[in-house]
Amino acid sequence: MMKNFINEFKTAYKIVGYGAKIKVNFMMAGMFLLLGILMEFATRGTQSTGSFYIVLSGMFLYQMIMSSDISTLVQASPYKKKIQCNYPMIAVIPWMFISLTIVLIIHYMFIMQDPSKAQLQCQTLIILGGCLFFMLAYFGIAYKYFVAATVFMVISIMVMMFAINGYFRSENPIELTFAGSAIFAYVCSIAGCIVCKVLTEILYKKDLSPLAFRGLIKKG
Repeated sequence: MMKNFINEFKTAYKIVGYGAKIKVNFMMAGMFLLLGILMEFATRGTQSTGSFYIVLSGMFLYQMIMSSDISTLVQASPYKKKIQCNYPMIAVIPWMFISLTIVLIIHYMFIMQDPSKAQLQCQTLIILGGCLFFMLAYFGIAYKYFVAATVFMVISIMVMMFAINGYFRSENPIELTFAGSAIFAYVCSIAGCIVCKVLTEILYKKDLSPLAFRGLIKKG
């Protein structure tokens, strides 16, 4: 079983090489990673944007594999379903959890340096977990219904952030712990992966959205 998983993992990364505009995607991933790290240390982890960018950098692998679907060879391949429904998630999951763990370590260091901001750090992790859940759900829809998925993601994240910020500014918010917030972020990520996988399976037979791939198939 482990051997099969390793083989599937290797196959997923081979498919990355057949995606569109690989260099551009890797450059974008690197840019998001660098920007995320800079924002984390500039804000001392008190805002979720830097954390989100760090984790998001690994998710470019999902786009790289999905972009191979525009190839006529893939469309005619018996592995078409696995390329759409399995391999993108297989490639993304390890990097997502590695980058999330790095983010948690960074926030733990910030808490050790300034315990007075522990609650703010934990709130950031709660928001990060919610953002990751909605982003993964977005990936499950976007390549079939790009506009609807984008509207869903933007509205969902905005509502979630307003709700969380409003709650923690209320009179009696619960006291968060780092361990609880870290577990919440991991659970949201796992739940997001499951939702993404379910959505891709449900929508598999739907046509790919041209808008989702427009930037990838442009010349030059």
